Amino acid sequence: MNYVLDRFEGDFALFVGDDENILKLNKQDFLAYREGDVFTLESERLIFIKELTDLRRESVRNRFKKLRRG
Repeated sequence: MNYVLDRFEGDFALFVGDDENILKLNKQDFLAYREGDVFTLESERLIFIKELTDLRRESVRNRFKKLRRG
């Protein structure tokens, strides 16, 4: 199961899963990460996945480029 860091809210980091399940975890544990970073859940721990994060960011950039072109 993969999760995306959706946002920081108060003392919490909110993650949205592939199944739209929401995790609300301690913000202090994720301050080194940015909104949009992708993680996988393994043994009840979230593990950062750089490759999926990079692919997701590239996809978002391409969508914005298409929108700008009209």
